[in-house]
Amino acid sequence: MSFGAAKPRIFTPMSLGRTPLGRNTRALWWAYWPRLDYSAGLALQHRLHAARGRGEIPDVLVVTEHLPTVTLGRRGSLADLPLGARELAARGIGLYKVGRGGRATFHGPGQLVLYPIVDLRALRIGPRRFVEAIEQATIHVLRAIGVKAERGKAVPGVWVGTHKIAAVGLEILDGVTRHGLSLNLRREITPPDLIIPCGMPDVRPTSVDALANSPPSPIEVGSALARELAAMLDLSPCQVETAALLRETRRPSAAKVVPLGSPG
Repeated sequence: MSFGAAKPRIFTPMSLGRTPLGRNTRALWWAYWPRLDYSAGLALQHRLHAARGRGEIPDVLVVTEHLPTVTLGRRGSLADLPLGARELAARGIGLYKVGRGGRATFHGPGQLVLYPIVDLRALRIGPRRFVEAIEQATIHVLRAIGVKAERGKAVPGVWVGTHKIAAVGLEILDGVTRHGLSLNLRREITPPDLIIPCGMPDVRPTSVDALANSPPSPIEVGSALARELAAMLDLSPCQVETAALLRETRRPSAAKVVPLGSPG
């Protein structure tokens, strides 16, 4: 991945919808949604996860941004929310308890989220190696932009010095992954005192635009991450239209998505 200071665009995304879908099991399909409500994104993950488990599609990477939302992973609790759930609701911020690892994470515009729906059994790799592949792909892209990042030594994620720029949290059911990576593209992505990130009060976030002179667009970063992750997994990246991807997964998942605190 090369960069030139005179180039107006750092990344050149693959053409949308130009590659036939096919059912190549060595492919990594990826699709870009500019903005998804979190509940819609979670339902989409369930739908793709079920289709991958049935062998109807190859591995898939969803690239998107969310409206303001806080998620609590398996180890997360309301104690990770200094302002409390009621104040989040008053600010129009969604709150969800989800099955990924980790604790509290904030999602919002300016943060790129990647959801890999990947069959680890087909790739013959374990969860730890897969997390490392996600982290290393992110590090390669960030360094190409000019951000010197590295993997966390004690906790998952990608760091720039003592500041966290990307979080990783997975859920693996029947060998197929969901949830994934959140990468801060714009500064002030997490409002102060909204959450205790990773359960570590002293952790401070950073972002691509705070560290790079000419930060690329979200789809450019998403395209580069798809290519890098595919290379890490020895897969062929193939960008597909969102509508085409949904047509390939006609049967929606029966899973019910309910915000934390909602009835039912």
